[in-house]
Amino acid sequence: MKRELLFIVVLSGYLSVGVLPTFAQPTDMTVWWLLVDVNPDDRSHADFEAFANLLVTRGNVPSNRIQHIKAEQCTKSRINETIRKVTSRMQRAERFIFFYRGGVTKPPRTNSIFLLTHGAESTNLANAVEDRQLNRWFQEAGAKDVTVLFDSYTNDRNIYAYLANRELLGAAALVSIRATKKNEDSLLNRVLSALNTDASDLDDNRKVTLGELHEHLVTNAPPQDSIVVPTGNVDAPILKLSPMLKIITDPAGASTYLNGEVIGATPQRVIDNLKRGDYEIQVKMPGYFAPPMRSTKVGMSQGEAVEVSWALKPITVYGKVNLPEGKVLEQITVWIEDTNYKQTIGLEGNYRFEDWNIDDLLSVGKTYALKAEAAEIFHAKTTFTFEGHDAIERNLTLAEKTWFEVAEERFNKSDNEGAIAAFQNGIEITTEIPPLSPELTVLLFKSFSAAVDSMDIENIAYIVATAQLSDRFGDKESSKVYWNRVKLQANKGTVEYDLASKRLRELNFTHYIINGAIIVLLVVVLISGGYTARKFLGRKKRGVTHSAL
Repeated sequence: MKRELLFIVVLSGYLSVGVLPTFAQPTDMTVWWLLVDVNPDDRSHADFEAFANLLVTRGNVPSNRIQHIKAEQCTKSRINETIRKVTSRMQRAERFIFFYRGGVTKPPRTNSIFLLTHGAESTNLANAVEDRQLNRWFQEAGAKDVTVLFDSYTNDRNIYAYLANRELLGAAALVSIRATKKNEDSLLNRVLSALNTDASDLDDNRKVTLGELHEHLVTNAPPQDSIVVPTGNVDAPILKLSPMLKIITDPAGASTYLNGEVIGATPQRVIDNLKRGDYEIQVKMPGYFAPPMRSTKVGMSQGEAVEVSWALKPITVYGKVNLPEGKVLEQITVWIEDTNYKQTIGLEGNYRFEDWNIDDLLSVGKTYALKAEAAEIFHAKTTFTFEGHDAIERNLTLAEKTWFEVAEERFNKSDNEGAIAAFQNGIEITTEIPPLSPELTVLLFKSFSAAVDSMDIENIAYIVATAQLSDRFGDKESSKVYWNRVKLQANKGTVEYDLASKRLRELNFTHYIINGAIIVLLVVVLISGGYTARKFLGRKKRGVTHSAL
Protein backbone atom coordinates (compact mmCIF):
# COMPACT_ATOMS: atom_id res chain seq x y z
CA MET A 1 0.00 0.00 0.00
CA LYS A 2 2.82 2.40 0.86
CA ARG A 3 4.53 1.58 -2.43
CA GLU A 4 1.36 2.39 -4.35
CA LEU A 5 0.99 5.71 -2.52
CA LEU A 6 4.64 6.54 -3.16
CA PHE A 7 4.23 5.77 -6.88
CA ILE A 8 1.16 8.02 -7.10
CA VAL A 9 2.97 10.86 -5.32
CA VAL A 10 6.05 10.58 -7.58
CA LEU A 11 3.96 10.36 -10.74
CA SER A 12 1.89 13.35 -9.66
CA GLY A 13 5.07 15.30 -9.08
CA TYR A 14 6.35 14.51 -12.54
CA LEU A 15 3.08 15.51 -14.13
CA SER A 16 2.89 18.74 -12.13
CA VAL A 17 6.27 19.98 -13.33
CA GLY A 18 5.59 18.98 -16.91
CA VAL A 19 8.28 16.34 -17.38
CA LEU A 20 5.72 14.19 -19.15
CA PRO A 21 3.20 15.66 -21.60
CA THR A 22 -0.20 15.66 -19.97
CA PHE A 23 -3.63 16.21 -21.39
CA ALA A 24 -5.44 19.43 -20.50
CA GLN A 25 -8.41 21.01 -22.26
CA PRO A 26 -7.44 24.64 -22.94
CA THR A 27 -9.91 27.44 -22.29
CA ASP A 28 -9.77 31.14 -23.02
CA MET A 29 -10.19 32.70 -19.58
CA THR A 30 -9.03 36.13 -20.76
CA VAL A 31 -12.11 37.34 -22.66
CA TRP A 32 -15.78 38.28 -22.14
CA TRP A 33 -18.33 38.74 -24.92
CA LEU A 34 -21.53 40.76 -25.11
CA LEU A 35 -23.61 40.03 -28.21
CA VAL A 36 -26.28 42.66 -28.88
CA ASP A 37 -28.73 41.77 -31.68
CA VAL A 38 -31.34 44.46 -32.19
CA ASN A 39 -32.86 42.73 -35.22
CA PRO A 40 -36.21 41.06 -34.54
CA ASP A 41 -35.95 38.28 -37.16
CA ASP A 42 -35.15 34.67 -36.28
CA ARG A 43 -32.49 34.37 -39.02
CA SER A 44 -30.38 37.03 -37.34
CA HIS A 45 -30.78 35.39 -33.93
CA ALA A 46 -29.76 32.01 -35.40
CA ASP A 47 -26.57 33.56 -36.84
CA PHE A 48 -25.69 34.93 -33.40
CA GLU A 49 -26.35 31.56 -31.79
CA ALA A 50 -24.05 29.96 -34.34
CA PHE A 51 -21.41 32.59 -33.58
CA ALA A 52 -21.71 31.95 -29.83
CA ASN A 53 -21.31 28.23 -30.48
CA LEU A 54 -18.19 28.95 -32.58
CA LEU A 55 -16.69 30.91 -29.67
CA VAL A 56 -17.23 27.90 -27.42
CA THR A 57 -16.05 25.17 -29.84
CA ARG A 58 -13.16 26.86 -31.68
CA GLY A 59 -12.26 29.59 -29.23
CA ASN A 60 -12.82 27.46 -26.12
CA VAL A 61 -14.52 30.42 -24.47
CA PRO A 62 -16.60 29.24 -21.48
CA SER A 63 -20.27 29.68 -22.30
CA ASN A 64 -20.84 31.66 -19.08
CA ARG A 65 -18.50 34.33 -20.44
CA ILE A 66 -20.78 34.97 -23.43
CA GLN A 67 -23.83 37.18 -22.83
CA HIS A 68 -26.44 37.49 -25.55
CA ILE A 69 -29.37 39.95 -25.61
CA LYS A 70 -31.67 40.32 -28.60
CA ALA A 71 -34.67 42.11 -30.09
CA GLU A 72 -36.77 43.90 -27.48
CA GLN A 73 -34.14 43.22 -24.79
CA CYS A 74 -31.77 45.59 -26.59
CA THR A 75 -32.90 48.83 -25.02
CA LYS A 76 -30.58 51.66 -24.12
CA SER A 77 -30.83 50.97 -20.39
CA ARG A 78 -30.55 47.18 -20.79
CA ILE A 79 -27.37 47.48 -22.83
CA ASN A 80 -25.80 49.77 -20.21
CA GLU A 81 -26.89 47.44 -17.43
CA THR A 82 -25.50 44.34 -19.19
CA ILE A 83 -22.16 46.06 -19.83
CA ARG A 84 -21.88 46.82 -16.11
CA LYS A 85 -22.93 43.30 -15.19
CA VAL A 86 -20.37 41.63 -17.47
CA THR A 87 -17.47 43.94 -16.62
CA SER A 88 -18.09 43.55 -12.89
CA ARG A 89 -17.04 39.92 -13.24
CA MET A 90 -13.86 40.70 -15.16
CA GLN A 91 -10.39 40.40 -13.68
CA ARG A 92 -7.52 42.77 -14.36
CA ALA A 93 -6.03 42.38 -17.87
CA GLU A 94 -9.08 40.55 -19.21
CA ARG A 95 -10.59 41.68 -22.51
CA PHE A 96 -14.15 42.78 -23.27
CA ILE A 97 -15.59 42.40 -26.80
CA PHE A 98 -18.84 44.20 -27.62
CA PHE A 99 -20.57 42.92 -30.79
CA TYR A 100 -23.46 45.10 -31.96
CA ARG A 101 -25.81 44.20 -34.79
CA GLY A 102 -28.52 46.67 -35.77
CA GLY A 103 -29.31 49.97 -37.45
CA VAL A 104 -27.26 53.15 -37.14
CA THR A 105 -27.61 56.72 -38.29
CA LYS A 106 -25.42 59.79 -38.58
CA PRO A 107 -27.48 62.98 -38.28
CA PRO A 108 -26.45 65.93 -40.43
CA ARG A 109 -23.86 68.38 -39.05
CA THR A 110 -22.50 65.87 -36.53
CA ASN A 111 -19.71 63.31 -36.53
CA SER A 112 -21.44 61.02 -34.06
CA ILE A 113 -22.81 57.60 -34.91
CA PHE A 114 -26.04 56.66 -33.12
CA LEU A 115 -26.94 53.03 -32.44
CA LEU A 116 -30.65 52.53 -33.15
CA THR A 117 -31.42 50.27 -30.20
CA HIS A 118 -34.89 48.85 -29.54
CA GLY A 119 -37.45 51.69 -29.59
CA ALA A 120 -35.12 54.21 -31.28
CA GLU A 121 -35.59 55.67 -34.75
CA SER A 122 -33.48 57.91 -36.95
CA THR A 123 -36.09 60.64 -36.47
CA ASN A 124 -36.23 60.10 -32.70
CA LEU A 125 -32.84 59.50 -31.07
CA ALA A 126 -33.97 59.73 -27.45
CA ASN A 127 -33.61 55.95 -27.05
CA ALA A 128 -30.56 55.65 -29.28
CA VAL A 129 -26.98 55.24 -28.00
CA GLU A 130 -24.40 57.73 -29.25
CA ASP A 131 -20.90 56.34 -29.84
CA ARG A 132 -19.50 58.76 -27.25
CA GLN A 133 -22.05 57.50 -24.76
CA LEU A 134 -21.05 53.91 -25.44
CA ASN A 135 -17.43 54.76 -24.75
CA ARG A 136 -18.39 56.45 -21.48
CA TRP A 137 -20.24 53.30 -20.38
CA PHE A 138 -17.09 51.25 -21.01
CA GLN A 139 -15.00 53.70 -18.98
CA GLU A 140 -17.48 53.90 -16.13
CA ALA A 141 -17.60 50.11 -15.96
CA GLY A 142 -13.83 50.00 -15.65
CA ALA A 143 -13.33 48.09 -18.94
CA LYS A 144 -10.02 49.23 -20.45
CA ASP A 145 -9.26 46.64 -23.10
CA VAL A 146 -12.44 46.92 -25.18
CA THR A 147 -12.91 45.78 -28.78
CA VAL A 148 -16.09 46.76 -30.64
CA LEU A 149 -17.54 44.93 -33.66
CA PHE A 150 -20.17 46.94 -35.53
CA ASP A 151 -22.39 44.94 -37.87
CA SER A 152 -24.67 47.79 -38.91
CA TYR A 153 -26.92 49.06 -41.67
CA THR A 154 -28.38 52.47 -42.33
CA ASN A 155 -31.01 54.30 -44.32
CA ASP A 156 -28.64 57.24 -44.77
CA ARG A 157 -27.90 57.79 -48.44
CA ASN A 158 -24.25 58.72 -48.03
CA ILE A 159 -22.71 55.88 -46.03
CA TYR A 160 -19.23 57.21 -46.73
CA ALA A 161 -19.96 60.13 -44.43
CA TYR A 162 -19.27 57.66 -41.63
CA LEU A 163 -15.60 57.67 -42.57
CA ALA A 164 -15.05 61.29 -41.53
CA ASN A 165 -13.97 62.20 -37.96
CA ARG A 166 -15.93 59.48 -36.26
CA GLU A 167 -15.48 58.63 -32.58
CA LEU A 168 -12.98 55.85 -31.87
CA LEU A 169 -14.99 52.99 -30.40
CA GLY A 170 -13.26 51.23 -27.49
CA ALA A 171 -9.55 50.59 -27.84
CA ALA A 172 -10.13 48.89 -31.18
CA ALA A 173 -13.05 48.41 -33.52
CA LEU A 174 -14.11 46.82 -36.78
CA VAL A 175 -16.91 48.94 -38.19
CA SER A 176 -19.13 47.59 -40.95
CA ILE A 177 -21.95 49.80 -42.19
CA ARG A 178 -24.14 48.71 -45.10
CA ALA A 179 -26.77 50.43 -47.13
CA THR A 180 -29.02 47.39 -46.83
CA LYS A 181 -30.40 45.12 -44.13
CA LYS A 182 -29.77 41.83 -45.97
CA ASN A 183 -28.38 39.11 -43.71
CA GLU A 184 -26.27 37.59 -46.51
CA ASP A 185 -24.00 40.64 -46.68
CA SER A 186 -23.76 41.14 -42.94
CA LEU A 187 -20.45 41.30 -41.10
CA LEU A 188 -21.58 38.52 -38.77
CA ASN A 189 -22.33 36.20 -41.67
CA ARG A 190 -18.89 36.72 -43.17
CA VAL A 191 -17.09 36.54 -39.81
CA LEU A 192 -18.74 33.17 -39.16
CA SER A 193 -17.32 31.87 -42.44
CA ALA A 194 -13.88 33.37 -41.82
CA LEU A 195 -13.45 32.05 -38.28
CA ASN A 196 -14.63 28.52 -39.07
CA THR A 197 -11.17 27.74 -40.51
CA ASP A 198 -7.62 28.80 -39.72
CA ALA A 199 -7.42 30.84 -42.94
CA SER A 200 -7.99 34.16 -41.18
CA ASP A 201 -4.99 33.53 -38.88
CA LEU A 202 -2.72 35.07 -41.48
CA ASP A 203 0.53 34.88 -39.50
CA ASP A 204 -0.32 31.40 -38.14
CA ASN A 205 0.24 32.33 -34.50
CA ARG A 206 -3.11 30.95 -33.26
CA LYS A 207 -4.57 34.41 -32.65
CA VAL A 208 -6.93 36.02 -35.15
CA THR A 209 -6.48 39.75 -34.71
CA LEU A 210 -8.75 42.60 -35.73
CA GLY A 211 -6.38 43.53 -38.56
CA GLU A 212 -6.10 39.95 -39.82
CA LEU A 213 -9.88 39.52 -39.78
CA HIS A 214 -10.35 42.75 -41.74
CA GLU A 215 -7.71 41.80 -44.31
CA HIS A 216 -9.19 38.35 -44.75
CA LEU A 217 -12.71 39.73 -45.23
CA VAL A 218 -11.87 42.40 -47.79
CA THR A 219 -9.58 40.02 -49.69
CA ASN A 220 -11.91 37.02 -49.89
CA ALA A 221 -15.33 38.71 -49.80
CA PRO A 222 -15.05 42.38 -50.79
CA PRO A 223 -18.02 44.26 -49.31
CA GLN A 224 -20.67 45.57 -51.67
CA ASP A 225 -22.38 48.93 -50.99
CA SER A 226 -20.78 49.12 -47.58
CA ILE A 227 -17.71 50.23 -45.67
CA VAL A 228 -15.60 47.92 -43.53
CA VAL A 229 -12.82 49.68 -41.65
CA PRO A 230 -10.65 48.83 -38.63
CA THR A 231 -9.71 51.47 -36.06
CA GLY A 232 -7.45 51.61 -33.03
CA ASN A 233 -5.33 48.64 -32.04
CA VAL A 234 -5.55 46.32 -35.06
CA ASP A 235 -3.45 43.73 -33.18
CA ALA A 236 -6.27 43.18 -30.67
CA PRO A 237 -7.16 39.46 -30.73
CA ILE A 238 -10.70 38.56 -31.76
CA LEU A 239 -10.41 34.80 -31.43
CA LYS A 240 -7.74 32.63 -29.86
CA LEU A 241 -7.39 29.19 -31.42
CA SER A 242 -6.33 25.93 -29.82
CA PRO A 243 -2.60 25.67 -28.99
CA MET A 244 -0.08 24.62 -31.58
CA LEU A 245 3.50 23.37 -31.71
CA LYS A 246 5.02 24.56 -34.98
CA ILE A 247 8.27 23.11 -36.32
CA ILE A 248 9.90 24.71 -39.35
CA THR A 249 13.23 24.50 -41.14
CA ASP A 250 14.83 26.51 -43.89
CA PRO A 251 14.83 24.82 -46.31
CA ALA A 252 11.69 22.79 -45.69
CA GLY A 253 11.49 19.03 -46.04
CA ALA A 254 13.52 17.87 -43.04
CA SER A 255 12.46 14.70 -41.24
CA THR A 256 10.97 15.68 -37.88
CA TYR A 257 11.33 13.66 -34.67
CA LEU A 258 9.03 14.49 -31.77
CA ASN A 259 10.09 12.76 -28.56
CA GLY A 260 12.00 10.27 -30.72
CA GLU A 261 9.13 9.46 -33.09
CA VAL A 262 9.04 10.51 -36.75
CA ILE A 263 6.02 12.72 -37.45
CA GLY A 264 6.79 13.76 -41.05
CA ALA A 265 8.67 16.46 -42.93
CA THR A 266 8.86 20.14 -42.03
CA PRO A 267 6.92 22.33 -41.79
CA GLN A 268 4.89 20.58 -39.09
CA ARG A 269 1.88 22.01 -37.21
CA VAL A 270 1.08 19.80 -34.23
CA ILE A 271 -2.41 20.67 -32.97
CA ASP A 272 -4.39 17.46 -32.54
CA ASN A 273 -3.45 15.29 -29.57
CA LEU A 274 -1.16 18.00 -28.23
CA LYS A 275 -0.63 17.78 -24.47
CA ARG A 276 0.88 19.97 -21.81
CA GLY A 277 4.51 19.21 -21.04
CA ASP A 278 8.04 19.14 -22.41
CA TYR A 279 8.85 18.03 -25.93
CA GLU A 280 12.20 17.06 -27.47
CA ILE A 281 12.47 17.94 -31.13
CA GLN A 282 15.07 16.91 -33.67
CA VAL A 283 15.26 17.47 -37.43
CA LYS A 284 17.44 15.80 -40.04
CA MET A 285 17.84 16.46 -43.74
CA PRO A 286 20.29 14.73 -46.10
CA GLY A 287 22.96 17.11 -47.32
CA TYR A 288 22.68 19.33 -44.23
CA PHE A 289 24.30 19.26 -40.80
CA ALA A 290 21.95 17.74 -38.22
CA PRO A 291 21.35 20.54 -35.68
CA PRO A 292 21.34 19.78 -31.94
CA MET A 293 18.12 18.50 -30.41
CA ARG A 294 15.95 21.17 -28.81
CA SER A 295 13.54 21.02 -25.90
CA THR A 296 10.45 23.16 -25.57
CA LYS A 297 7.45 23.38 -23.28
CA VAL A 298 3.79 23.57 -24.24
CA GLY A 299 1.53 25.10 -21.60
CA MET A 300 -1.72 24.29 -23.46
CA SER A 301 -3.22 27.75 -23.13
CA GLN A 302 -5.69 28.91 -25.73
CA GLY A 303 -4.02 30.98 -28.45
CA GLU A 304 -0.57 29.55 -27.64
CA ALA A 305 1.80 29.05 -30.56
CA VAL A 306 5.14 27.49 -29.69
CA GLU A 307 7.47 27.72 -32.66
CA VAL A 308 10.78 25.92 -33.04
CA SER A 309 12.78 26.75 -36.14
CA TRP A 310 16.17 25.99 -37.66
CA ALA A 311 18.11 27.50 -40.53
CA LEU A 312 19.78 24.35 -41.78
CA LYS A 313 23.38 24.61 -42.93
CA PRO A 314 24.56 22.52 -45.90
CA ILE A 315 27.35 20.11 -45.06
CA THR A 316 30.91 21.27 -45.76
CA VAL A 317 33.26 19.79 -48.35
CA TYR A 318 36.85 20.32 -47.25
CA GLY A 319 40.34 18.84 -47.34
CA LYS A 320 43.94 19.39 -48.44
CA VAL A 321 45.68 19.32 -51.79
CA ASN A 322 49.12 17.74 -51.48
CA LEU A 323 51.97 18.80 -53.78
CA PRO A 324 54.22 16.41 -55.72
CA GLU A 325 57.49 15.75 -53.91
CA GLY A 326 60.05 18.44 -54.56
CA LYS A 327 57.61 20.80 -56.26
CA VAL A 328 56.78 24.34 -55.16
CA LEU A 329 53.48 25.55 -56.59
CA GLU A 330 52.32 29.00 -55.64
CA GLN A 331 48.73 28.80 -56.78
CA ILE A 332 46.32 25.87 -56.80
CA THR A 333 42.79 25.89 -58.16
CA VAL A 334 40.16 23.55 -56.70
CA TRP A 335 36.67 23.16 -58.12
CA ILE A 336 33.59 20.95 -58.07
CA GLU A 337 32.95 19.84 -61.62
CA ASP A 338 29.69 20.88 -63.33
CA THR A 339 29.08 23.61 -60.71
CA ASN A 340 30.06 27.22 -60.18
CA TYR A 341 32.02 26.37 -57.03
CA LYS A 342 35.70 27.13 -57.56
CA GLN A 343 38.43 28.59 -55.36
CA THR A 344 42.13 29.40 -55.45
CA ILE A 345 44.27 28.32 -52.50
CA GLY A 346 47.85 28.93 -51.45
CA LEU A 347 50.86 26.82 -50.64
CA GLU A 348 49.27 25.35 -47.50
CA GLY A 349 46.85 23.50 -49.80
CA ASN A 350 43.75 23.72 -47.60
CA TYR A 351 40.39 24.19 -49.32
CA ARG A 352 36.85 24.47 -47.96
CA PHE A 353 33.48 24.73 -49.69
CA GLU A 354 30.79 25.96 -47.30
CA ASP A 355 29.51 29.29 -48.65
CA TRP A 356 26.78 27.75 -50.77
CA ASN A 357 24.47 29.75 -52.99
CA ILE A 358 20.89 29.03 -51.89
CA ASP A 359 19.82 29.03 -55.56
CA ASP A 360 22.65 26.70 -56.59
CA LEU A 361 22.87 24.05 -53.88
CA LEU A 362 24.35 20.68 -54.65
CA SER A 363 21.82 17.92 -55.26
CA VAL A 364 21.35 15.50 -52.39
CA GLY A 365 22.39 11.96 -53.31
CA LYS A 366 24.39 13.05 -56.37
CA THR A 367 28.06 12.12 -56.85
CA TYR A 368 30.36 14.96 -57.85
CA ALA A 369 33.92 15.09 -59.18
CA LEU A 370 36.30 17.22 -57.12
CA LYS A 371 39.32 18.42 -59.09
CA ALA A 372 42.50 20.40 -58.50
CA GLU A 373 45.01 21.98 -60.87
CA ALA A 374 48.31 23.85 -60.60
CA ALA A 375 50.77 25.20 -63.17
CA GLU A 376 48.50 23.76 -65.89
CA ILE A 377 50.09 20.28 -65.94
CA PHE A 378 49.58 19.23 -62.31
CA HIS A 379 46.14 17.68 -61.73
CA ALA A 380 44.22 15.66 -59.18
CA LYS A 381 40.72 14.21 -59.02
CA THR A 382 38.45 12.47 -56.52
CA THR A 383 34.71 12.10 -56.02
CA PHE A 384 32.18 12.58 -53.23
CA THR A 385 28.47 12.00 -52.78
CA PHE A 386 26.53 14.89 -51.30
CA GLU A 387 24.40 13.21 -48.64
CA GLY A 388 24.37 12.37 -44.96
CA HIS A 389 24.67 14.89 -42.14
CA ASP A 390 28.43 15.10 -41.56
CA ALA A 391 31.10 17.15 -43.31
CA ILE A 392 32.84 15.54 -46.27
CA GLU A 393 36.66 15.40 -46.19
CA ARG A 394 38.55 14.67 -49.37
CA ASN A 395 42.33 14.98 -49.77
CA LEU A 396 43.96 15.16 -53.19
CA THR A 397 47.54 14.66 -54.40
CA LEU A 398 48.64 16.51 -57.52
CA ALA A 399 50.32 14.43 -60.22
CA GLU A 400 52.09 15.69 -63.33
CA LYS A 401 50.30 15.05 -66.61
CA THR A 402 51.51 15.33 -70.19
CA TRP A 403 50.35 18.25 -72.28
CA PHE A 404 48.36 15.79 -74.35
CA GLU A 405 46.46 14.67 -71.25
CA VAL A 406 45.88 18.33 -70.40
CA ALA A 407 44.55 18.88 -73.92
CA GLU A 408 42.06 16.04 -73.46
CA GLU A 409 41.07 17.41 -70.04
CA ARG A 410 40.41 20.88 -71.42
CA PHE A 411 38.54 19.51 -74.40
CA ASN A 412 36.26 17.58 -72.04
CA LYS A 413 35.50 20.90 -70.31
CA SER A 414 34.54 22.38 -73.73
CA ASP A 415 37.66 24.56 -73.70
CA ASN A 416 38.62 24.02 -77.35
CA GLU A 417 41.15 26.84 -77.51
CA GLY A 418 42.81 25.62 -74.32
CA ALA A 419 42.94 22.08 -75.73
CA ILE A 420 44.67 23.29 -78.91
CA ALA A 421 47.15 25.39 -76.90
CA ALA A 422 48.01 22.43 -74.65
CA PHE A 423 48.52 20.17 -77.69
CA GLN A 424 50.87 22.76 -79.17
CA ASN A 425 52.91 22.71 -75.95
CA GLY A 426 53.07 18.92 -76.19
CA ILE A 427 54.40 18.73 -79.74
CA GLU A 428 57.11 21.22 -78.85
CA ILE A 429 58.46 18.52 -76.51
CA THR A 430 57.95 15.27 -78.40
CA THR A 431 56.72 13.92 -81.72
CA GLU A 432 55.28 10.86 -79.97
CA ILE A 433 51.59 11.73 -79.76
CA PRO A 434 49.58 9.31 -77.59
CA PRO A 435 46.08 8.11 -78.54
CA LEU A 436 43.49 10.90 -78.33
CA SER A 437 39.72 10.77 -78.44
CA PRO A 438 38.26 10.81 -81.98
CA GLU A 439 36.45 14.08 -81.29
CA LEU A 440 39.62 15.85 -80.13
CA THR A 441 41.54 14.39 -83.08
CA VAL A 442 39.05 15.90 -85.52
CA LEU A 443 39.28 19.31 -83.81
CA LEU A 444 43.09 19.30 -83.86
CA PHE A 445 43.37 18.09 -87.45
CA LYS A 446 41.03 20.77 -88.75
CA SER A 447 42.86 23.45 -86.79
CA PHE A 448 46.41 22.41 -87.73
CA SER A 449 45.69 21.57 -91.37
CA ALA A 450 44.01 24.94 -91.85
CA ALA A 451 47.03 26.71 -90.34
CA VAL A 452 49.62 24.71 -92.29
CA ASP A 453 47.75 25.16 -95.58
CA SER A 454 47.27 28.90 -95.17
CA MET A 455 50.59 29.97 -93.63
CA ASP A 456 54.27 29.44 -94.27
CA ILE A 457 55.10 27.55 -91.09
CA GLU A 458 58.76 26.94 -90.46
CA ASN A 459 58.38 24.98 -87.22
CA ILE A 460 58.72 21.39 -88.42
CA ALA A 461 56.91 20.12 -85.27
CA TYR A 462 53.65 21.66 -86.50
CA ILE A 463 53.92 19.93 -89.90
CA VAL A 464 54.83 16.59 -88.29
CA ALA A 465 51.81 16.90 -85.95
CA THR A 466 49.55 17.73 -88.89
CA ALA A 467 50.81 14.68 -90.77
CA GLN A 468 50.25 12.45 -87.74
CA LEU A 469 46.77 13.85 -87.20
CA SER A 470 45.94 13.18 -90.85
CA ASP A 471 46.99 9.55 -90.24
CA ARG A 472 44.64 9.42 -87.21
CA PHE A 473 41.93 11.08 -89.26
CA GLY A 474 42.30 8.36 -91.90
CA ASP A 475 42.94 10.65 -94.87
CA LYS A 476 45.77 8.89 -96.80
CA GLU A 477 46.04 11.48 -99.53
CA SER A 478 46.40 14.28 -96.98
CA SER A 479 48.92 12.14 -95.08
CA LYS A 480 51.09 11.80 -98.20
CA VAL A 481 50.94 15.55 -98.80
CA TYR A 482 51.95 16.48 -95.24
CA TRP A 483 54.61 13.76 -94.87
CA ASN A 484 56.13 14.82 -98.19
CA ARG A 485 56.20 18.37 -96.85
CA VAL A 486 57.94 17.15 -93.70
CA LYS A 487 60.54 15.33 -95.79
CA LEU A 488 61.14 18.41 -97.92
CA GLN A 489 61.54 20.79 -94.92
CA ALA A 490 63.40 18.47 -92.51
CA ASN A 491 67.13 18.03 -92.64
CA LYS A 492 68.44 14.64 -93.69
CA GLY A 493 69.37 12.47 -90.75
CA THR A 494 66.91 14.11 -88.36
CA VAL A 495 64.19 12.23 -86.53
CA GLU A 496 61.57 14.11 -88.53
CA TYR A 497 63.18 13.23 -91.88
CA ASP A 498 63.53 9.56 -91.00
CA LEU A 499 59.94 9.47 -89.66
CA ALA A 500 58.63 11.00 -92.88
CA SER A 501 60.64 8.62 -95.04
CA LYS A 502 59.39 5.60 -93.16
CA ARG A 503 55.78 6.78 -93.24
CA LEU A 504 55.92 7.58 -96.95
CA ARG A 505 57.27 4.09 -97.66
CA GLU A 506 54.32 2.68 -95.74
CA LEU A 507 51.86 4.91 -97.52
CA ASN A 508 53.44 4.10 -100.95
CA PHE A 509 53.92 0.37 -100.31
CA THR A 510 51.06 -0.62 -102.58
CA HIS A 511 52.35 1.72 -105.24
CA TYR A 512 55.77 0.11 -105.01
CA ILE A 513 54.25 -3.36 -105.39
CA ILE A 514 52.26 -2.33 -108.43
CA ASN A 515 55.29 -0.71 -110.06
CA GLY A 516 57.41 -3.80 -109.30
CA ALA A 517 54.79 -6.04 -110.78
CA ILE A 518 54.68 -3.95 -113.91
CA ILE A 519 58.46 -4.09 -114.22
CA VAL A 520 58.47 -7.88 -113.73
CA LEU A 521 55.71 -8.19 -116.27
CA LEU A 522 57.69 -6.10 -118.74
CA VAL A 523 60.79 -8.23 -118.15
CA VAL A 524 58.76 -11.39 -118.67
CA VAL A 525 57.27 -9.96 -121.81
CA LEU A 526 60.67 -8.95 -123.12
CA ILE A 527 62.19 -12.33 -122.32
CA SER A 528 59.26 -14.15 -123.84
CA GLY A 529 59.38 -11.95 -126.91
CA GLY A 530 63.12 -12.49 -127.34
CA TYR A 531 62.74 -16.24 -127.04
CA THR A 532 59.94 -16.26 -129.59
CA ALA A 533 61.92 -14.10 -132.01
CA ARG A 534 64.99 -16.30 -131.62
CA LYS A 535 62.98 -19.41 -132.29
CA PHE A 536 61.39 -17.84 -135.32
CA LEU A 537 64.74 -16.81 -136.76
CA GLY A 538 66.11 -20.31 -136.13
CA ARG A 539 63.33 -21.94 -138.13
CA LYS A 540 63.76 -19.44 -140.96
CA LYS A 541 67.49 -20.08 -141.17
CA ARG A 542 66.97 -23.84 -141.39
CA GLY A 543 64.46 -23.30 -144.14
CA VAL A 544 66.92 -21.35 -146.28
CA THR A 545 69.54 -24.08 -145.89
CA HIS A 546 67.15 -26.75 -147.15
CA SER A 547 66.30 -24.67 -150.20
CA ALA A 548 69.97 -24.35 -151.16
CA LEU A 549 70.45 -28.02 -151.05
